[in-house]
Amino acid sequence: MKIAFVFGNVAIDGDALTAPWQRYLRIIGDFRMEVGGVPLYKEEQFCLVEFAIQSQIWAREASEEGLDFTYTSMEAEEQGLVWIRLEQGGWKVGSVFQKHTCPGLFSLEEIVVALNEYYEKLRRCCNEEFNIDIVGLFAWAKTQGHQ
Repeated sequence: MKIAFVFGNVAIDGDALTAPWQRYLRIIGDFRMEVGGVPLYKEEQFCLVEFAIQSQIWAREASEEGLDFTYTSMEAEEQGLVWIRLEQGGWKVGSVFQKHTCPGLFSLEEIVVALNEYYEKLRRCCNEEFNIDIVGLFAWAKTQGHQ
C-alpha cells in the first residue's frame, strides 16, 4: 500500500504573483491524497504551494520529534484538510473531509518520501509554468508563523 499526494490543473487565482503571500496562496489546482491508488481526500482549487511548504517544514523538522501534522489553509474555515498523526505502530493519514478511513499505517519514511515527491513535482511545475521558484517561500512562511 502506497501513499501519494497528487495535483493537477494548476492555475493562478488572481492577477499577479509578485508578493510572497500571492505565490503561497494563489497557485491552486486539483489535489488528491491517495492510499493504494484510492482517493482518501480530494479538493478542487486547493492551495497547492501552501500545503507543499507547510508539509515540507513538518517533514524536515517536527516529524522526527513525533509531532502530528495538521494542514489548515488560510483560505479555509475547516481545520485538518490533511492530517498526519502518530499512532501506536506507525503514522495514519486522513482529512476532515475523507470519505472512508485510511486502511493502514505508514512509516515516517513512506510519508516523507510521498511529501517530497509532491513538493519536487510542484516546484518543477511552478518553474516551468510560471517561472517561479517556491523554495524561497520557506523562510517567508516561517516568519509568518505558517509552520
